[in-house]
Amino acid sequence: ATAAEPPAPAPAAAPAAPASTPATPAWAAEVAERRASELESALDAPLQVVYLRQLQLVREKALRRFRNTVGTSGVSEFDRMVAADELFEKEAEEATRQRGGSSWEYARERVLLQSSLCELSRAYKRVADEAVQHAETQSQALRYLTQQQEQIMALQQIAQGQSSRWSFGAAYRVPETRLNVQATYQQAKANVQVSLVPDEAQGLLGPQGFTNGVNPGNVGLSASLSL
Repeated sequence: ATAAEPPAPAPAAAPAAPASTPATPAWAAEVAERRASELESALDAPLQVVYLRQLQLVREKALRRFRNTVGTSGVSEFDRMVAADELFEKEAEEATRQRGGSSWEYARERVLLQSSLCELSRAYKRVADEAVQHAETQSQALRYLTQQQEQIMALQQIAQGQSSRWSFGAAYRVPETRLNVQATYQQAKANVQVSLVPDEAQGLLGPQGFTNGVNPGNVGLSASLSL
């Protein structure tokens, strides 16, 4: 007898379809968006105060940079102003919210910075001009005094030349004493000088020395003529 065939396997059951996610109602999305906008507005006001204060600090920092570079050799005043403005723009841009709207911008603070830089530049220029003018005034006064002194010296030379161009000098040592008399006549002025001078050569020349009488060793005479 022929063996019976085994029954065919039953086909596999198809997987059950996933349950569909219920769609978010439109009113719920509107509520969430409104809540987010209200929260952002509530945080925007205090952040705006901090932002404005930070812009002021950045502006003061740029002004300090400009002041500290005054007198730097090889750097022009225009370059220093540009460097201060670029510093402010860089740090202000980093502090600004990209989605903050028109209230989050630094144009006004930048205009104030540029105005302050121009005012400082004019003030420094006035100080430099005053220093130059003061130096010129002193130089003119010095030149005037020098000219006056030269004129006085010229007049003195003329007066001296008109009175006498001769100069005389004479000296006499009183014998047996240390008394020395010296007379000069120079530039229309006479001068007589009396002094006590020890005879340093007395020990070498004997007890009389040069003071034993009137001789060439005791008397000196000189004369000169200015042409």
